Amino acid sequence: MCLAASRGLTGRQRFTVNQDNSVGLKTELTASATGDVTQSTNTALGVIFTVITSPDSSYAEFWGHMPDTLTVDGVTLHRPLLMKEAPAGATDSRKENNETWVSVYTKADGTIYDMSKNCGGVAGFPAKGVLEKMRDEQIAVANGWPTISLPYVSSTPGTYNYCRVSLAKGGTTHCPTTNNDFTIGYAACLVQP
Repeated sequence: MCLAASRGLTGRQRFTVNQDNSVGLKTELTASATGDVTQSTNTALGVIFTVITSPDSSYAEFWGHMPDTLTVDGVTLHRPLLMKEAPAGATDSRKENNETWVSVYTKADGTIYDMSKNCGGVAGFPAKGVLEKMRDEQIAVANGWPTISLPYVSSTPGTYNYCRVSLAKGGTTHCPTTNNDFTIGYAACLVQP
């Protein structure tokens, strides 16, 4: 890419560089003065192109600007954790949008990596109505949160275990009616003020 520009009265030039097809990488750009055959004015600068599908975390695979929290009807939720951010004992994960996200089981008996070991327990998970609003208004999708591979776990009990809500466009809510009806899902923990 070659960009020609002239400087203003201050001797500085400001411009915006976009890379709309980036996966979140650091790229080196080189600038030089026009007509400098010796290239003595060359200056290299690392430019980071970020993506919304990766958080700004040292554990992320790519440079990102995904918001860590989203607020729905006055309830603030923290994004799911990356597998590398998860506390000890995490066993399941899903890769989505080039990142690996930890998952939790939709039950809380403490025998596996479940709700009792995440978000401070069941009370730290959002009610299914909050998650349904996120889905219906496509809030998570618009902010890059993972929504395709797994549903999100809610604090709303089914007949057995806990309800799960798909945040994907057109997703559904499922509340278990049998004891063995549980699966894994993403955890979006409540942020306490």
